[in-house]
Amino acid sequence: MSINQPLLKLNSNKYGVYYLRFRIAKKLIRFFGQTYINKSLNTSDHSRAKRKAIHYRTKYLELLDVSDWISDKTLQDSVDNYKFEVLKLPKEENNRTLDYRKLSIQQAYNLFDKWYKKQNILEQQYKVVTKRLSIAISYFGENTPITKLTTDDIEEYIDFLSAFPNPIKKPYKTMSFKEIRNLTNIPNKDLISSSTVIKYIKAFRQFESFLVDDGKLHRRISKRANLPTPSTVNVNPFTQTDLKTLFDEFNKIGDLGLIYYTYAYTGMRTSEFWKSRIGYIDGIYYFDLSYKGVELKTSSSKRKIPIHSKLIDMGILKSLERLQKSYKQSMVSNTFNNKLINSILDTKNKVLYGFRHTFATELKKANVNIDKISEILGHHYENTSTTKEVYTNGYSLQQLREAVETLSL
Repeated sequence: MSINQPLLKLNSNKYGVYYLRFRIAKKLIRFFGQTYINKSLNTSDHSRAKRKAIHYRTKYLELLDVSDWISDKTLQDSVDNYKFEVLKLPKEENNRTLDYRKLSIQQAYNLFDKWYKKQNILEQQYKVVTKRLSIAISYFGENTPITKLTTDDIEEYIDFLSAFPNPIKKPYKTMSFKEIRNLTNIPNKDLISSSTVIKYIKAFRQFESFLVDDGKLHRRISKRANLPTPSTVNVNPFTQTDLKTLFDEFNKIGDLGLIYYTYAYTGMRTSEFWKSRIGYIDGIYYFDLSYKGVELKTSSSKRKIPIHSKLIDMGILKSLERLQKSYKQSMVSNTFNNKLINSILDTKNKVLYGFRHTFATELKKANVNIDKISEILGHHYENTSTTKEVYTNGYSLQQLREAVETLSL
């Protein structure tokens, strides 16, 4: 029974005895140590059961009314009085219930993980988020009560992350958290960036929001923590000379090369390759990043990218799904950024993501309207007089295809 339900709806068991059941408000769960009240009314007489239920419910609502302005200690005493003096619940029943006031970080994570697995997320995203949370659990200690953490603790964690090495790099990849924590003089080039630190904290905030929404926490302790300023490293586009050299390399590596060609002719973000599907409308093939359930960087990222004729000639229509299953994003990025990039002469600030900048730069050179480029890239329109709020359907797929086909790399 919802606490907002205006009329009592009593239930009875197989013996005809009525009982009361209702969900506890989220802000009170940590004081009750449980999510539902289950109380037998000890009668099969409906009128008598209703009177008792109204009494129990009224006392609960009185408790809820004062919960915002009395101290936590007074509220806890009032909740205990309601449970054991009003409802006459046996104390051993309370002991069998998970006490959220003593919920450890590991227990809280287990609840989150069970929920998170049921969400519509890609396996890669699940692995990234849970890996980042595992660092937080190791740092704070799995047995630490989640309610004991403070904003100061989160800021100390941020400081720790700022001196933490990239865990997928050698030699850290094979080291335990304890071993990494005992390291000194880690080279700056091995440290995770400030942007990645922010991603670690965002993962923690996602975990924290789940706990608040589910009544396990009553406030977001990381909300006031000061996040680092993202490092601003400019990513340079590739020159025509760079592209010729890189394309020669792509032609030598078969299927993997087709993935890199796709970045060059679409301007996709790196992760979007594994989220895209092939669509077809009115004679136009496109990469679909607009389907229901796809998780992208922003709402503007949901879009359809017409497939360049060169990619069609290279067989992307039949190969996309196979490529997505055969190659992992990390392998594709690392192969390019650590190996293939060395084939060009000037590598300064040039990485796989640079194809996105190259795509935009080349379309601008071809005099393609800036808003068309923004739509293909999944940005907000730069021309404020022509926004998606005004033209809600954006450009037609035919118009976008004409823009993409101007690309000559």
